[in-house]
Amino acid sequence: RCHATLQSLAANAARPDRISVGLCVQNAPGDPPCGYLQQTQGGGNDDDPVRRLRAVRAVRLPHTAAEGPSVARGACRGLWRGEAFYLQIDSHLEFASGWDRDLLRQWRRTRDPLAVLSHYPPAEMTDAVRSGRVTTRMCAAGRFDEDVDGDMASFQALEVAATGAPTPSMRLAAGFLLMPAAAVRAVPHDPALRWLFWGEEVLLGARLWTHGFNLYC
Repeated sequence: RCHATLQSLAANAARPDRISVGLCVQNAPGDPPCGYLQQTQGGGNDDDPVRRLRAVRAVRLPHTAAEGPSVARGACRGLWRGEAFYLQIDSHLEFASGWDRDLLRQWRRTRDPLAVLSHYPPAEMTDAVRSGRVTTRMCAAGRFDEDVDGDMASFQALEVAATGAPTPSMRLAAGFLLMPAAAVRAVPHDPALRWLFWGEEVLLGARLWTHGFNLYC
């Protein structure tokens, strides 16, 4: 899905020339390459939207060296070069038209220079989501079942009417996270989280909040 996500990101950005992308590629031999190869190695179609991006940087690791999502996200953090904002996503997203312009507009609507926006994107781009009438918000909580990890809290997203402005939240989603540069500097990646999946988001949210940043969804 990485190639399709990268193409969607570039094709739907209002200003792709202002966007730098960092990838952690952990492919096995024979896996299809991600689209960044078309830009960095001169292959592919000249009309590929990925070529419009300001930069595409990548860390390439053998799949046998993978140590969980937190480590991979840390590798991507290492590709940050001081850009004003840092958007952390998973490699299986579809982007709406003008997403970069709209995301910054929503961040400014918080009127909070320490705002961190986070979100569980909808599982599919339905007509209602595309129209902007509804969105998903992390407004439900529960517990993982005992087979996962005891009493650890879990968060779910529910489809709700779109309000047009971010809402203060106590929850964070590692798969869609917009931070200002100040947050990237103040809360660096924790290198001690090898193999961690459950709990990654709770830990990062707590670290951001205790460093003075405010979560919105």
